[in-house]
Amino acid sequence: MTRPIRIGIIGAGMTGLACARKLADAGHEPLLLDKGRGIGGRLATRRAENDLQFDHGAQYITAKTDGFQRLLAELTANCAASEWHMGDRTGVVGTPSMNALAKALADGLTIRRQTQVTSVMETGSTWSVSTGDGTLEFDRLIITAPAPQTMALLGNDHPLSKQIAHVSLLPCWTLMVAFDKAPALAATYHDPDAPLAWIAQESTKPGRANKNTFVAQASPYWSQIHLELDKPAATDLMLTELCKVWASIGPMWSTPMRTAGATPKSTPLWARLSLPTRRRPCSWAVTGASAPAWKRHGKAEPALQRSCWSKCEAVGLRQ
Repeated sequence: MTRPIRIGIIGAGMTGLACARKLADAGHEPLLLDKGRGIGGRLATRRAENDLQFDHGAQYITAKTDGFQRLLAELTANCAASEWHMGDRTGVVGTPSMNALAKALADGLTIRRQTQVTSVMETGSTWSVSTGDGTLEFDRLIITAPAPQTMALLGNDHPLSKQIAHVSLLPCWTLMVAFDKAPALAATYHDPDAPLAWIAQESTKPGRANKNTFVAQASPYWSQIHLELDKPAATDLMLTELCKVWASIGPMWSTPMRTAGATPKSTPLWARLSLPTRRRPCSWAVTGASAPAWKRHGKAEPALQRSCWSKCEAVGLRQ
């Protein structure tokens, strides 16, 4: 009896989850490994005192290709997603939070959380993945971690590492703020050249409580030159910039978050390592969902279409 193909996926963000979902739908049983307590990567939601809630990572996603439209339609039918109307544009958000998308995609999948992968090594016809709990063997391996982390796992001399060595990441400061009384504002503000390049009124998203909450994401340039600020200083500066854009009353709650590698500066969407005959391939892709929405306009779709969907085929697992 032929044993099932052992498939490992490092990273349970949008790309890893969607890829695993596609493989599972094709009859495979992939194993996802993620170092975090939660899943979803940049499909992240922060909860704070007084039932405040902030989508501080990916702001929304769009769908143009048939495959991704079907995926979002399924998530919408399952009440995990809804359309968000932002004046002249419409996107899709998770309901009641962005990480609801990740939870819906993860349903039925095998995921090992809080599992730190320390190294990846070719062992003949398989891949050996070392973690803090031991070693796992896979016939196929997909890595969705950022390029620097992928290189650390494989080693700088590995052929795949050399393909992605030029990838650089840009930082992003994100401010989460709640007001006692909300000013009359549009759902979003977007100016890529401004210090705060993206501002979203969270309470305008479907399924959210009317808590007058906002998320502001700074531009890569502003984030880079202020990268070493402590949180109180970053909060003061970003609140000042926020008031320049929207004259508003003092906040009742605010906190910043710094993401050192939020946006790829220049990168291929995916890279595949071609190995000699009888050896198994390993593939890597950066997920578009990791970039702030103002930078990629919520385009998780191209990364999924060209990396996640393609990687399932690149590792020899076609439906």
